[in-house]
Order: sequence, then structure tokens, then C-alpha cells
Amino acid sequence: MADPVRSVIGAFVRSHEPITVRMVWPEPAHVDALVDLMRPEDREALDRISGGQSAAVLREGIARSLYCFTYLADEVPLCLGGIIDIGTVLAPDGLVWLVVQPDVERHKKRFLRESRRQMAIMLDIMPVLRNAERTCEGKGLRWLKWLGFEIGERMLINGESMVPITMRAVIGRDFSRTVPITDRKTAPDGR
Repeated sequence: MADPVRSVIGAFVRSHEPITVRMVWPEPAHVDALVDLMRPEDREALDRISGGQSAAVLREGIARSLYCFTYLADEVPLCLGGIIDIGTVLAPDGLVWLVVQPDVERHKKRFLRESRRQMAIMLDIMPVLRNAERTCEGKGLRWLKWLGFEIGERMLINGESMVPITMRAVIGRDFSRTVPITDRKTAPDGR
């Protein structure tokens, strides 16, 4: 006869097996899966912006991005994001974008840790990141503030209530990458 305690513990252990989480460059299958898994209100908003072509606009976002990523948990895409160059030589700004699906909540700790790492990578590429956020309230607002975004005043953009978000790189924040002037072989004037 099976021990009921062991069977319950065994079922718990099997249901809580380690999850494989990784970041990869987006693939077409990630886009399709993410569009299918998105919250209905997020998909509707993306459809409004894209004229009903959510998957196509995400593929275009990937193609135009200087850097983008898919966050996978057990090979299921939880989010897709990146940055698109919208700046000029004198003002290098990036349009930061991210699409998530509800299961990201189940991997909150890892997602938060990875979010900070991805923001650092993007700020190394583009020193100013911008966008306008539709659902800037509750958890989303706390997450953006926690990452370091400045949250602007709510305004109407294309008939929709949006909040501008901006993040700027802190110049010289990573001193391990800079070379002190005393370590340089020659001065800037060649001496």
C-alpha cells in the first residue's frame, strides 16, 4: 500500500521542478505565442495601434530594434522587448518597448532581476530611453519607477490617455570601463 504522505510530497516536488529561464534573441514563433498569451486588454490596445496586426507590428519592432530579447520560462515566451533608435547624432534617444503576458507574475523575482539587467544593457546602447505608457498604474507604475523611469503627466496621444516615460543613463556610472587620465599612454594633444 502506498504511503499517502510520500505520494503528496512526491506530487509537490514534481509540480515544483526547477524552471529553465533564459534570454534569447526573438524568433517568429515567440511573437505568435506571445500574441496568443497576452492579456485581452493588452492585445486590444496593440491591435488598435497596429490596425489589427499585432504580430506584424511586433515583427517590425524586432526588425527595427538595435537590441531586443525574448524572456523564456521553460521555452514559453513571457515577454518580448527592445529599443528602436529614434534619435539623432546629437540626441541619441531610444524608443523602449516591452510586451508581456500574465504568466510573468509567476516568475516575478527572476523577471525583476532580469529587467534591471536588460535596462543596463539598453542604456549602454542608447543613453536616453523613452516611450508613452497606456497602463501606467498599479504594478506597472511601481515597476517602471523601480527601474528608474521618470513618469510624466498623463496626456492624450492619438485619443488615448498615455503617460510619457523617460530614463537617462548616468554618465560615468560604471567607472570600471573608464581609463583614468594618468593611465593613458599619451595626452590628448599627443605628448
